[in-house]
Amino acid sequence: MLIHKLPDPCLFRDHSTADFRENAVIYASTDSAYHYPNHLTPYLMIANFKGTGVYKVDKSPAFINDKFFYFLNAGTELEIHFKNKASLETLLILFSNQLINDVAYYQTATTEKLLENYSESEPVDLYIPQTPFEYNDTIIHYINKIKTTKDKEDQEILLVKLLDKLWLAKGEVKKGLEKLTAKRRITREELKKRLLYAKLFMQDNFNTPLNIDRIAKEACLNKFHFIKLFKQYYGVSPHQYLVKIKLTYAFALLKTGKLSVFEVCHRTGFESQGTFTNLFKRHYGILPSRLSDAQFPNFE
Repeated sequence: MLIHKLPDPCLFRDHSTADFRENAVIYASTDSAYHYPNHLTPYLMIANFKGTGVYKVDKSPAFINDKFFYFLNAGTELEIHFKNKASLETLLILFSNQLINDVAYYQTATTEKLLENYSESEPVDLYIPQTPFEYNDTIIHYINKIKTTKDKEDQEILLVKLLDKLWLAKGEVKKGLEKLTAKRRITREELKKRLLYAKLFMQDNFNTPLNIDRIAKEACLNKFHFIKLFKQYYGVSPHQYLVKIKLTYAFALLKTGKLSVFEVCHRTGFESQGTFTNLFKRHYGILPSRLSDAQFPNFE
């Protein structure tokens, strides 16, 4: 079922989601304020494009844009509150309990178990980390197809493929959360959210003057605590990650052949051309001045 209108708040009912039976895809555009009261969700994917959607997930604020999405467990409390009159595209994918359980079952069951019980799935105790998930090209590919598919059977096939990719993303997030030293699950999930905000902040502002104090403030974390946690989760320090972003962008600019090394150094926010040249040579194995004169595979 594909719907091009956000749910009417007048139809709100605080009902149980224990037996959600039909998949539904809501893909709607709005340029006005919108509020849907706090309610219990089924398994639900939330995405926003061309703007930022304002939500409360289990009473905690969540701001969702085109950089990341949320994948909520059944029974999660959700409130939607679009305050500003700004253009926004919202995608809500409501998964039936049966589809979620079927996918979770074949993802977790052994081959022997699947051979013994090939016609029906068994109940699976599934928990999805309640943190933002970053997009990848495959997830975006299936989202774009789902947004325009009206045939029910074709849509379900696409939803299964999307769930396969979301399952992989869930696994990666779970591995990252296990690296964090906080004891409580809810604390680890909150820390991951803050680390992601800091990471995206670096991506958006890498060519401006940035220091650890400023980045840690964006994550609402103590500076030294932030450095430790970022390294635990992503495997590199914030400084190393920031340098990698700068070098990746510099590589792309130099490949065009339209800018000098000095211009690229300035645009990527390096303090000096000498520092830029040394880091570039160490990372790519070639001086930036020679890049446009040679053919290279994709180093990124």
